[in-house]
Parts: sequence; structure tokens; C-alpha cells
Amino acid sequence: PSHDSKVVIYYGLISLAFLLLSAVLRSLAQVLYAIASSRFSLSLKSHAVKRLLSLPIEFFDTQQSGYLVSRVNEIDSIAGLFSPAIFQFFASLFEAAGSLIIMFEIAGNLVWLMLPFIVIIFLATRMIGARLRTLSYELMEETAASRGSLQEMVGGIVDIKNFDSENRRLA
Repeated sequence: PSHDSKVVIYYGLISLAFLLLSAVLRSLAQVLYAIASSRFSLSLKSHAVKRLLSLPIEFFDTQQSGYLVSRVNEIDSIAGLFSPAIFQFFASLFEAAGSLIIMFEIAGNLVWLMLPFIVIIFLATRMIGARLRTLSYELMEETAASRGSLQEMVGGIVDIKNFDSENRRLA
């Protein structure tokens, strides 16, 4: 075969090796996700509950119980930090590095032309991510406050019904 076909076969085999390695990493990521997520969530929740139990009674007089419960339950969403997406991100970085190496070997000049666009996309992604983090925090805070109010209202309704029931028995 000609030199060009040998180069194509060579890079094709390298690409295939990267794809196989990527598949192995993704499978491993699923297993690691299940283990890390459950351990992290359990550890964080038990720490939060211990902290709540150590607080003075005055703290609970100033905070809605529903708000506190809602904040503790948010730990499940924090456990998403160990989602497969994080592991897939690292696998994608590995794939991107391999692709860049191959692209440099084939046409390095085109890669240099592409580099400014990659930087622009990276910076835009960082800015959007920062704004999303802020909005996400605000949303979690508002959700916890509204759940706290709802739980307090439901608790108040139960107290009123119990009081009314007591008044009927006494009458």
C-alpha cells in the first residue's frame, strides 16, 4: 500500500484504541459513580444531622423546621457532583488530547487557526457556568424557604385541628 494509506490506517488504529479506552473509562465511571455518590451522600447527611443535633434550642426557635429539612435534603443534589458526567468529562479531555495530537500530525496549521475559537468557547462556557451557579444557589435558597413555610403551615393546621378536637371533647 501507498504511504498515504499506511498513515490513514495508523491513525485509524490509534483512534480505535482511544475509542476502546474511552468505553472502558465510561464503564468504570458508572461503577465509581454508584460507590462514590452513595458514600458521599451518606457521609454528608450524617454530618449535617449531627451538626443539627448539636445546635442549641434557640436556633430552632428562629429557623423554620421545613427550611432546615429542605436544606438537609439538598444533599442528594450535591451528591450529583459524583455523576457520570464528571467522569465522562475527564474521558472527553483524554479523547480531545488524543484528537489534537492526531490533528497536529495531519495538519498542524489548521489546529493553530482553530485555537482562538476554542479559547473563546472556553471563556464563554466559564462565564455561563458562573452565572448558572449563582442562579442555582438562589433557586435552592428560595425553594428551601418556600418548603419551610409550607411545612410550618401544615404543622399549624395540624395544631389547630388538634386544638379544635380538644375543645370539642371538653364541650
